[in-house]
Amino acid sequence: MKKMKLFNWVVFTLCLTGGLYLNSCNSEEYVKDTETDSLIGKQMEVASGASAMLRCAHDNGGTVTDTVHSVCGEQTVAVLYAGRHIDIGTVTISNDDKNLYVEYRTEGGWVLYNTHLYVGPAGNYTATLVNSKKHKKFKSSWFEQGPPVNNAGNPMVGRFPYSTFHFPCVTTFTYVIPLDELGDSFMVAAHADALLLNNHHCVLQCETAWADGKRFTERGSWATYLIYNKQKCKQCVFVPVSYPFISNKGQTTVGEIIVTNDMDSLYVTYKTDSAHFIYSTELYVGTLEDMPLNSNKEPDYTTTAFLKQGPFLAHQAYEVNYSLPLSGLPDCYYLATHAKVCIGMAWGNGGPEYTFATLTGSTCWGWLIHYCTQLCE
Repeated sequence: MKKMKLFNWVVFTLCLTGGLYLNSCNSEEYVKDTETDSLIGKQMEVASGASAMLRCAHDNGGTVTDTVHSVCGEQTVAVLYAGRHIDIGTVTISNDDKNLYVEYRTEGGWVLYNTHLYVGPAGNYTATLVNSKKHKKFKSSWFEQGPPVNNAGNPMVGRFPYSTFHFPCVTTFTYVIPLDELGDSFMVAAHADALLLNNHHCVLQCETAWADGKRFTERGSWATYLIYNKQKCKQCVFVPVSYPFISNKGQTTVGEIIVTNDMDSLYVTYKTDSAHFIYSTELYVGTLEDMPLNSNKEPDYTTTAFLKQGPFLAHQAYEVNYSLPLSGLPDCYYLATHAKVCIGMAWGNGGPEYTFATLTGSTCWGWLIHYCTQLCE
């Protein structure tokens, strides 16, 4: 704890005393956008007269990677301003049916060292004029569980409910907050401590940053906030499509293949009847052009292009499920579904291979499923 406090004090001091550069730092050599990631997490010289070396602080929460999720309604995108007037990136606010997402994203050589986030009731803000012998001043206060502020109405970011020190420093970071903790409309105040790096790993500048919005106070801190209205999600109905699961060159039906999707994923289910159980399954999803074929021009389910499950030796499997992300798939595509299925209640005999997969034009007897992603419109 003492080390962290000392580290934060050093960074704060260096930010206040910025402008003095070490001889090895060149303020003209700023990081290009494509080079930023290669600098993240490396030891960096502080752009001041201090001899200490600075590393970004420890990351204790949130997610650094891009968070893929469905967006209900419209996203709110605010400019992330550093030092009041420097555009260093964006803060994007969105929600799906379960969570709120607040994503910080920087560019132009800027990285995030520290982030603080308030999400909650806006409360009622009042400013009362107090007469004094020497000057007039305003006494401010927040009521009804509003954000933590001091008597002047300035936000106290150290008391914000969500905060993260980033180690290594990051250019993108997302907070994920359950919607059941929030109302239909609420305040979002997104704060950050940002560093500007050059290609010598030097910290050239350190600034406070806020997502652009309405100011907390007309005087004093330039801190800002937004009011976000929870976006309604469409109630979509995705219909499962059933195809016969057949064997013996189309002579025997052993179950069904069920295909459906939601907003994010494709779901494929192999299901057999009570007289058959599944030994192993293989699944290809994609275009005809990309589907691997063997020397007989049959779908080659032994390749890594096919997803595989099994063998199921410890129990009798009558249902096998696959879940694949829709991202990267075209609107319509083909599925080749292959399986080995056992007959009877005993293992050991092995079993014939069953395939359900319009004909490929080859000598094989399998079929392909042509499926188009169901949309929510």
